[in-house]
Parts: sequence; C-alpha cells; structure tokens
Amino acid sequence: MNRKIATLAAAVLSISVLMTACKKDDHDHDDHNHDEEELITKVKLKFYQQGAFIEDYVWDDPDGDGGNVPAIDTIKLSASTIYDSVQVEFSNANEDITVEVRQENLDHEVFYTKSKNLPLVIFTTDVDDKGQPLGLTSIWTTTGTKTSGDVRITLKHKPGIKGSSDEISKGETDIDVRFPIVIQ
Repeated sequence: MNRKIATLAAAVLSISVLMTACKKDDHDHDDHNHDEEELITKVKLKFYQQGAFIEDYVWDDPDGDGGNVPAIDTIKLSASTIYDSVQVEFSNANEDITVEVRQENLDHEVFYTKSKNLPLVIFTTDVDDKGQPLGLTSIWTTTGTKTSGDVRITLKHKPGIKGSSDEISKGETDIDVRFPIVIQ
C-alpha cells in the first residue's frame, strides 16, 4: 500500500511541476518573459586603446549548462597598460542579450571580480538611467607585474531591487563565467 501512495505522490508532484513550468506570464506578450533569467551561451570582451580595437576574447558554451565544457579564450594583457574601453557582450544562438540588458538597465548590473593579488584594476564606466553602475563598459589598468590569474564576470538580474552600491550576492545570476588572464 505504501508503494502505491508513494507512486501516486510522485505522479502528482510531476504533474504540478510540469504545469508550473509551462505556465505563461500574463505580461508576456511576445513569448519572452523579461523577469526570468536569460539563457546566455556566449560572453565576449572587446578591448580598446585610445578608441582603436585591440582584441576580443570569448567564453562560448553553445550547448549550455550540463553539456560540453565551454571554449574559453585566455585574456592576454600587457603590463603597465590602460585599456580605456572594455566592452562586454552577452548572447545566445538566437539573440544579442546585451541589447536587452541596455534596455532594462535598471534591472541589471555586471560585476567584475579578479583573482587576489592580480595586478589589475577594473573600473566600470557606464551607468543605468538612474545613475547607478551598469558595467557593460569598463576601464582595465594593469601594473608592471607579469603574472596570471582569472577574472570572473557576473551578470545579475535585479528587477526592482537594484541599489547604488549592491553586493554581487544581490539578485538572480543570469551568467557567471571566468576567463583565465595573463599579464605579460
């Protein structure tokens, strides 16, 4: 008897999960719910010096979580150098998510976290419509030390809860990736 009850409970739970997963948001007029996390399969960093494009680096995971390991470029920067514009782009196979992040800038923020002791300073230069940090563009400055480490890039989705000095833990994570970095 207990086996029948357990089977029935599992069936009811499965049906309720399926119904919840298939539920459409009432505000979703174009089959895209802006309050849900985005599926992001590619992150690109584009480096510029004095307005001239230098190099781009890509983190690419076309099959998403749980499949094959992502292809990740190693960022190679010169020591004692200022990269006066670094732009981050987010996308998947079907769309440029960066456009949406710009449009919904009050609900998003990009965070950059470097390895401890990595001689690199990252300063975000763009802001949202209320003057709070956005992080799609930044300045990266290296010192004279040659070394290696990594840089973590985290896109947070914070609808209605974004503040001027938020911690990385606030909000939902749309994507969180690490790029290896070499300062030479």
